Amino acid sequence: MRTLLFCFVLVFVNINIYCQDYVKLKQKKIEKKIEKWLNEKNRKFTKSSTDSSLSYNIKDSISQEFGFNFYFDKYNRCIIEEQTFNCDSCLQKFLQFVLKRKFMNWKQIDGGYKVGFPYSLYLQVFNTNNVYKLKFTYKGWKDKVDEN
Repeated sequence: MRTLLFCFVLVFVNINIYCQDYVKLKQKKIEKKIEKWLNEKNRKFTKSSTDSSLSYNIKDSISQEFGFNFYFDKYNRCIIEEQTFNCDSCLQKFLQFVLKRKFMNWKQIDGGYKVGFPYSLYLQVFNTNNVYKLKFTYKGWKDKVDEN
């Protein structure tokens, strides 16, 4: 019985980490993962951070820019992950990748998409002044999540 429980927990944790990328992680863990990936890919980037946010602006070899913005709660857990792109086709490609994750079971609602337990995420898509953004907001903790 313990073996079966262990296998279930192992699979559940791996799916949970894969599908949420950075939501729920602590700031230092996100920094470590992002910077490792950026260094492996030899990407040029700028980074800025505060107590409650972390941002990366990345430029790749074909002059496409994209970025990551993370916002943290009072416990230093990521509650909002934003990914910004400078082209609509880049955003659409990544959005389709996210929505095709069958185990997530995204449901379209007014203004975005949502997925329930155990992920408890809300996804919004924005286009403001030719900056295209995907915003993942975690809704699972009892603490109120800021909608901004």
